[in-house]
Amino acid sequence: MPIQRMGDALVGIIECSGSVQRMVSQIAAATTQQSCSTQSVSSNVKEIAAIIQLTASNSERSVEACLQLSRLARELSQLVDGFRVGANCIVDPPALETAEAEVEVFR
Repeated sequence: MPIQRMGDALVGIIECSGSVQRMVSQIAAATTQQSCSTQSVSSNVKEIAAIIQLTASNSERSVEACLQLSRLARELSQLVDGFRVGANCIVDPPALETAEAEVEVFR
């Protein structure tokens, strides 16, 4: 009987070894899948960071454009204030030259 018990023990060891091998294979597959998912998340985070940077840059340019537009509107208002309608029509020549220079910038 001792030989039978040893044989049974060996069969049990082999079965357990096969079970452990299957678990190791499942763990390896899950690890590979998790690694791919982590790389995908990392790539997405990098893309989001780039979009945020681009948005911030575009926002800064928009603010600068708005400030410049506001400045030009004030200058235009000052130029319009320089005109007097009526018998004594007066145009401030330096203001007119400034306006022409500003228009030239946009050409």
